[in-house]
Amino acid sequence: MQKNQMNAADIMRKDVVALAPDDTIERALEVFEEQRIGGAPVVDGLGKLLGVLTLSDVTKTEHFSDGRLGLRRRSYEMSEPVGDERVDELDPGEVFFVKEDYSAELLHADLVADWMTPEVISVAPDASIEAVCQVMAEEHIHRVFVADDGKLRGVVSSFDIVRHVARSAKPRSASPRKSPAPRPRAATPRARP
Repeated sequence: MQKNQMNAADIMRKDVVALAPDDTIERALEVFEEQRIGGAPVVDGLGKLLGVLTLSDVTKTEHFSDGRLGLRRRSYEMSEPVGDERVDELDPGEVFFVKEDYSAELLHADLVADWMTPEVISVAPDASIEAVCQVMAEEHIHRVFVADDGKLRGVVSSFDIVRHVARSAKPRSASPRKSPAPRPRAATPRARP
């Protein structure tokens, strides 16, 4: 199969870690930490894609009160404009070191459905790789979900595309070229005046 005939289904990862809408925020944070990910799709029992929850969604300013991440309902109209939260996703390491600051109310009461972003960027399984790249570039995202009739089928990340391009490129040599390490210079004795 030629490179231009490949589509999203050919390069997507099918083993996507997903959350349920009735998972607690505490459970979502545990999943993020265990899997070392910064977000996950939210699906119902039939696999229908309902939204996405990211660390950026959890750590939005309106969730903080007195230096703690606390329980406060929000309306999605009052949140950041669509796309802003996708541009500056947080590194999991930046969040989990303050995990003890999450309030008990947050950890045991709020659900993923309360804080997820319901607008999800997805492509069809038969979308060309070029179309997937165009969606990522236009939406300023590094991954896009693959959905068929609203059901989650997989995810394509920018790294998946890079891996695909690398595999389909002609090899230059049997092994990657490495620059030689600089050789240490011998000390040159100085002449005394």
